Amino acid sequence: MLSGIAKGNNEQCNITVTDITKRKIVEEKLLRSEKELKKAQQISHVGSWYLDLATNQVMWTEELYKMYGFDPALPPPPYTEHQKLFTPESWDVLSYSLSKTRDSGIPYELELKTLRQDGSNGWMWVRGETVHDKDGKTIGLWGAAQDITERKKVENSLREANSFLNSILENIPNMIFIKEVKDLRFVRFNRAGEELIGISREEMEGKSDYDFFSKEIADYYIENDRLVLRNKKIIDIQEEQINTRNNGIRTLHTKKVPILNAFGEPEHLLGISEDITEKKQYDQMITQAVIDSEDKQRVVFAQELHDGLGPMLATIKLFLKSMQNKKEKENIEYLIDRVNEIIGESIIILKELSLNMSPHILTNHGLNCAVEDFLNRTKTGNISMIFKSNLDCRLSNTIETGLYRIITELINNSVKHAGAGQIKILINNTDNNIILEYSDNGCGFDLNSMLQTNNGNGLFNIINRVKSMDAIPNFKSSYGNGFSFNADIKL
Repeated sequence: MLSGIAKGNNEQCNITVTDITKRKIVEEKLLRSEKELKKAQQISHVGSWYLDLATNQVMWTEELYKMYGFDPALPPPPYTEHQKLFTPESWDVLSYSLSKTRDSGIPYELELKTLRQDGSNGWMWVRGETVHDKDGKTIGLWGAAQDITERKKVENSLREANSFLNSILENIPNMIFIKEVKDLRFVRFNRAGEELIGISREEMEGKSDYDFFSKEIADYYIENDRLVLRNKKIIDIQEEQINTRNNGIRTLHTKKVPILNAFGEPEHLLGISEDITEKKQYDQMITQAVIDSEDKQRVVFAQELHDGLGPMLATIKLFLKSMQNKKEKENIEYLIDRVNEIIGESIIILKELSLNMSPHILTNHGLNCAVEDFLNRTKTGNISMIFKSNLDCRLSNTIETGLYRIITELINNSVKHAGAGQIKILINNTDNNIILEYSDNGCGFDLNSMLQTNNGNGLFNIINRVKSMDAIPNFKSSYGNGFSFNADIKL
């Protein structure tokens, strides 16, 4: 600092010159820091505040005004009005935390639900700590706040999505498991898997196949896992065996899927296993029933040939031998007539056998005519047979033959076993479907019991034929309530 006295014309003045360069530098730095802080708060959506405990006066930064929806040109609302900025639950938490921090000096950090001036809700992250004077006395509270509304929306969306996916995972009837890539240890296991193999997810997660199965079986599972991860492709294992704790050995249909990360590398392995044990047993039962039925038909056919045509051919042979006898020459015309007569009867029997095996009327005239012909040949005086059909075109040979065999099998069952007095058959031809409906008023039977024993070969034949046409057979029957059947066959 420089000082001096200037004189002239009987007047004088004192002049003092002070170097304020350092102060100006500090002020400029402070101003620059304030601008940088303001810019940083704008970018990060963070505001700060100060509460003077002696006066209850509050100071906000500009960004905090924006977050709460207030005009920065106006003073912030007094502390007593701050509770209107939060939901009641969040204000209770904040008030308790402010009081505790003021008394203990321990900072707080919270996520609070806010109430905006337009009535909508937002979320705010807040932190507060004490401010002390030079003697260490608490004179105020200082804190920061950040608008985390968008983050909370994303978190809620992810939480809802995870909850939805977890609900699907837990309610899928198939076993679902997920393994991490490094050690192929289980990291997820659903409820269906627990019920199938009898091992809880708590036991399963964090462990590998070697902890539950023999080395040979575990090696097989792991080999398939590594094949999936190495090729980055799904594999479909049509059948594999698993030894469960409570259900014995089960047969599974398993698909293993590589779960790739953003770089296209495997991160997890997903397994989906369907228990097909009962289905496999059921298919085997149907196959055996079909084989038994075909064998029975062969026996019947052989018996018909033996008992029907065999004696007639033997008689013809006897007559032809008699014609060679000179003593029978006067009876030659009679013998020829008898041979012709027996040949005619043999032809009739042969036609009947052929008709039963493959009715020519079905091939030549279609399903409606074939069914009507069979009803005429089967009908007895005490049975009412009603047949209705709107079918006005020919179908494929597979469908016509399948439907004909189903209908004749059903009619035979109703006539021979059910003691039915009435049979109804309906064929409904829609644009893309053939719907077959059949019913009788016979004695009925226990459907479940029939399907679980070897006494239902006829039903198994029908089931097999319907499934061969990519349709599902529907049966309904009980003792004393007749029988009904329907199938919807896509053309």
